[in-house]
Amino acid sequence: MAEAAVVDAFGARLDEWPGLAECPLVESNTSGRTSGTVSAFLQLQFPFATSERITFGAPGSNVWREEGAARILINAKRGTGTAQALAWASDLASFFRGKHFDGVETFGPSTASTDDSNENGAYYVVAVAIPYRFDLTG
Repeated sequence: MAEAAVVDAFGARLDEWPGLAECPLVESNTSGRTSGTVSAFLQLQFPFATSERITFGAPGSNVWREEGAARILINAKRGTGTAQALAWASDLASFFRGKHFDGVETFGPSTASTDDSNENGAYYVVAVAIPYRFDLTG
């Protein structure tokens, strides 16, 4: 799990994405889950993160580096084709590629993949993974 500051930073950055009006973020573990009536929505996940001390000798003031990936799921209504979901995936990858925000540094995102596993209930799900690095003191 990512540090809370990382989760907050990605959420704040995603709030600035121009496509959010057409494809809103649905926060995990809330009553905002859709029932299949929304045409498209995003989910933000943090499937893994590791932490390593990078400075030594100053207990309580050492720098720790967290490295991991944020994963953005684009849930597009099934039966509408893949063009819009893939366009959003490309746009989100560009929006997060090589950025610095709120102490987070991002790197080259993955490209979206499509296969039979993309179908999930009423939605066709495309994912973009964004590797990041975050330093904290402790």
